[in-house]
Amino acid sequence: MSLRTSSRPLLASLLLSTSLLPACSPAEKAPGTPAPGPQAKPVASAAAPVSAALPKDALAVVNGVPITQREVDLALKTPAHKEEDEASRFQQTLDALIQRELLRQKALELGLDHEARYLEKRQAFDMQVRSFERTELPDALFRHLESEAKVTDADGQAWFDQNKARVQTEYHIEQILLKNEAAIHAAADELKAGKPFEEVAKVQFPNLPPRVKTPWDLGFLNWAQIPPQWRPTLETLAEGTNSEIITGPSNRFWLIRVIERRQKPDLTYDMLKAPILERLRGQSVETAQAKLTESLKAKASIRMIPKAATPGTAPTDE
Repeated sequence: MSLRTSSRPLLASLLLSTSLLPACSPAEKAPGTPAPGPQAKPVASAAAPVSAALPKDALAVVNGVPITQREVDLALKTPAHKEEDEASRFQQTLDALIQRELLRQKALELGLDHEARYLEKRQAFDMQVRSFERTELPDALFRHLESEAKVTDADGQAWFDQNKARVQTEYHIEQILLKNEAAIHAAADELKAGKPFEEVAKVQFPNLPPRVKTPWDLGFLNWAQIPPQWRPTLETLAEGTNSEIITGPSNRFWLIRVIERRQKPDLTYDMLKAPILERLRGQSVETAQAKLTESLKAKASIRMIPKAATPGTAPTDE
């Protein structure tokens, strides 16, 4: 793979001219070379010094700048001509990347990284990078907080002792689960109008075989089997009554109905240890996140800039 065919003579002449240009004093410039702007980078900035520790997959080093196997692999993802064999295509791609790196360095020498068209595209790319970082780096930070969260077996046992009545309660539950907010509101309205729960629930299973157990009837669930979003509702929901809409992750919406409660004193801490420790660890991370966010806000300099009025409209007085 190479640069666009139509640009090869121009690129070749530019590369050749790079090696043949006479050295210029600070007061001189080569013919046809634009004068550097006030922020133009010095020639030495075009290429980085050779690092003592090159990337493990480095294939070439161009004036100190490595070109890696991953860069070649990325470039090779473009469609290939049928007549190109793999080895030839790989070498052509590496040669093209070397050529582009030489041209990049020359453009930096000429201060072309301050060209308006380049800067506009670079700013758009920088915004994409910042958007990526604002998603991935906070996630990395939260994973770090999770790794730092310390919850001991003693903490879990103490929590179990304080909440034994809750965690030893089992609930016989029916559910309506939908992933459409408008549909769940319609189902809630039908229940409030007096339509039986079973009639509303079975609409979601129009081809249900007659002998199959009703899939909306979940049977008895213990504390560890109940979604965390349900737990506050179940603690106050009377038997035979329907819940309000419960919102969960991944665009899930529930309506639940408690058929019966029963106590299961044989449910011990050892049987529920894993979900209890997970719950406590999650609470610890949430607390750490909230404290960190408030601390960062308190220390930060945040200045809100009023949004400019839409052309043709008068500003609104507040």
